Amino acid sequence: MAKVGTDKYLFAGSDTYALTQYISTFATDNLSWETTTGFNAGIDFSVLDNRLSGSIDMYFTDTKDLLFSMAIPDISGKTSIMSNLGKIKNKGVEISLHSVNIQTKDFRWTSDFAFSLNRNKVATIFGDDNDGDGKEDDLPNSGYFIGKSLGTIYGYKVDGMWQQEDVDNGTIMEGMRPGDYKLQDVDGDGAISSDKDRQILGTSKENFRWSFTNTFQYKDLSLMLYFNSVWGGNGYYLASSTPYFDGYVNRGDLNHPVYDYWTPTNTDAFYPRIDYKDNASYTGTLYLDRSFIKLQKVSLSYDLSRYVRPMGIHNLSLTLAGQIHRFSKMLLHNRKDLVNFAQVLGVSFLHTKSGNFSLKLLNFKDF
Repeated sequence: MAKVGTDKYLFAGSDTYALTQYISTFATDNLSWETTTGFNAGIDFSVLDNRLSGSIDMYFTDTKDLLFSMAIPDISGKTSIMSNLGKIKNKGVEISLHSVNIQTKDFRWTSDFAFSLNRNKVATIFGDDNDGDGKEDDLPNSGYFIGKSLGTIYGYKVDGMWQQEDVDNGTIMEGMRPGDYKLQDVDGDGAISSDKDRQILGTSKENFRWSFTNTFQYKDLSLMLYFNSVWGGNGYYLASSTPYFDGYVNRGDLNHPVYDYWTPTNTDAFYPRIDYKDNASYTGTLYLDRSFIKLQKVSLSYDLSRYVRPMGIHNLSLTLAGQIHRFSKMLLHNRKDLVNFAQVLGVSFLHTKSGNFSLKLLNFKDF
């Protein structure tokens, strides 16, 4: 059923407001449950007298009647509606490994590695072929494309920056200025149009993930290093890096990185001129690979149990831990700015480092 909301409206010349009602959510009587069928296979193993163990899992799934938010014309009063559509195919692999690298009386070094990869694609949407080309139609405005993954990025490809020399030699596109993004003219007609020049740029989904943990223990002292990574490449794991998507970019009371905007005296800038979004005839977005490797946690612990057992305490440990550093491909793209992943993800705060100190007390003995 449709849902009705209430609001208040103040008519001109009136000193009181009137209560109003409006449709807050359209009726979706035809929605149904998603249905998934799949196949999973895996293997657990242990070799070299348990020095190396792990598991490998693979899966294949088909999901139909998926619940998606579909874009609809604004004139309807809403911009989207929930709907069942099509079929999504998923496949992937997950690998987990554990190894005991060194084992002596006083020293032990172990490693844990995890890897996951997932691929999905839209197999069908509605089955319509309205343009008569013999292929099922995509839904570009909702971001769904036959044979492509969820999270597909569809738009204009940034091909550089217009400069003053383009004005001087008459090659600049009409409606554009020096400092505006140069967008790829796919059909070569000398203009940018949404139906002919937009293209699939990649996907926001990651290519694969991995993590790697090393634990070194010498007597009662142990050190743990945990690396975490999400990787792109080949068009995977893209995100906008254009600062006009930062809602707080003009807030002088907030601390921000210094954006490398184009100016007549800074023509090799990384970003377009600051008024590009509002004044250029055609606007595009620069997408960059946001892959990263992060030393997510370092933990140094000391086991005090043997000192406190005479006091009736089974376990007591002292731990110092912290998040250290993030190595990202995004940092390599930008030559001048202190750009970080907070910007790439479209948020305004900086990545933080943190640390903590803890004392863990467990298992009192019965007196």
